[in-house]
Amino acid sequence: MQGLTPLKPVNEGHAIKEAVISVFFAGPIFKPQRFQRLIEDGFKGKFQQFETINGFQFQLKGAPNPDTNLSPSINPDIGFKFTRFENGEPSLALQGLNDSERYYISVHALKYKRWTDFIGDFRSCFDEMKQHLANMFVVGFSLHYKDDFFWQSELDIPIADIFSQNSELLPKKFFSGSSRNLILTSEEKTNDRSFYDRLEINVGKNLNPNISISHNIVEALPAAEELSSLLRTNELTDMLNNAHINNKLVLKSVLTTEVQDLIHLK
Repeated sequence: MQGLTPLKPVNEGHAIKEAVISVFFAGPIFKPQRFQRLIEDGFKGKFQQFETINGFQFQLKGAPNPDTNLSPSINPDIGFKFTRFENGEPSLALQGLNDSERYYISVHALKYKRWTDFIGDFRSCFDEMKQHLANMFVVGFSLHYKDDFFWQSELDIPIADIFSQNSELLPKKFFSGSSRNLILTSEEKTNDRSFYDRLEINVGKNLNPNISISHNIVEALPAAEELSSLLRTNELTDMLNNAHINNKLVLKSVLTTEVQDLIHLK
């Protein structure tokens, strides 16, 4: 065993590069541009930048040379984005998007510290926006974590020292070689709820060897529920807390105890 000294998490104390909570709606967000007023009102001091999001579509017209007939069109004002900065770098983003048949608002922690801080930012953002989201119905939510590590050595990445060979989620083939990509998607059930669990692991052997773990939990509600009703109770927060616990269990399953200690996974 060559040791894990060259293994460095992307952040001091943990390996979380980004965490995202998304709330999906039954219908589109009405006039995203109108949320700009929050930058000088409820979000004053919380975010420093507001921008609208435009969509682009390309249509192929004619043959036999479709590349010469690309016709781009712009769909203006399909979403919005608020950004908070710390020391000149983005630390928190709030984004709303009418994306084809998906309509959602997501909160992105780009300088993740603790779950309690992240879920607190999520609740604070939605509590402030709820008056602008009247009559919006929630159909589901997701919690997505992206963990990154760097491998600072010319030696091959020791996959078997980083990932647990006893994990029920990792096939034996995953441990052969020094460069690997694994995607595992499953439907899980707990009590009377079901959710989709997607785990992706990339072990890259390139000029800057790295390891990335992407874990996304998506849960559809049994029936659409009014956002204001969900915010009045702890129902949505409880579901997100359960998703967070599930994320930790997945990481504990796939990582060795040495790596768990390295990123202070409890």
